Amino acid sequence: MIPEAIEIASVIILIVSKEYFDSKSCRQELSYASDVLKKRIIPIYPNTVQKEYQATGWLGIRTAGLKYIHFGRKEFTSAVEELTNMVRDTTNTSKYVMPLQQSHPIVAYNTKQDRSLKHWISDDISHWFDVNHIHIDIKDLFTFQTRTSLILYAEHLKLHYAQEYELLFSRYQEKYGKQLETDKFITFVDALYRLDDEDADDVKPSESKIEITWL
Repeated sequence: MIPEAIEIASVIILIVSKEYFDSKSCRQELSYASDVLKKRIIPIYPNTVQKEYQATGWLGIRTAGLKYIHFGRKEFTSAVEELTNMVRDTTNTSKYVMPLQQSHPIVAYNTKQDRSLKHWISDDISHWFDVNHIHIDIKDLFTFQTRTSLILYAEHLKLHYAQEYELLFSRYQEKYGKQLETDKFITFVDALYRLDDEDADDVKPSESKIEITWL
């Protein structure tokens, strides 16, 4: 259930949207997390058609003064990197609740920090691209700094493959003046998915708990 997911979380990642504002249950859940449990709240604005949406009313009051991240106004990888660092700064144990998309699922993670989530340096990231035979053109399009950011991007791709392909296709054409070859993109995606699978295998069942509840 959602209350239990909120209770085991260390950080609440709040997706600011009109749908969230209109939901009475979301308002109650945020009040419980903030007022009763004193959880840290990180607001984020999603990269959706509501790019200009600003929190007002009760939601504006709740998020006023909080540091937020706007996914619609910066590169996705940079936004993910910033969010990852904010969550990591809160606790060494990655434990957070995150509503996703308009239906507001709540995902609670309780994962002990291990080698699969280590902070890679830039040389490690570069080496990962090279050993997976990812074309240098694609490598130069991104500014990943950690393994976690690669894994989060892989999970984002699984949800928004077509949208991300179109975005990358456009960026590639703008930078290099030519079309992105499908096999280059597939090689990149395949490597990301395998990395995500490896990360899942690295987390032992006794060390993690994932609960999803749909509102």
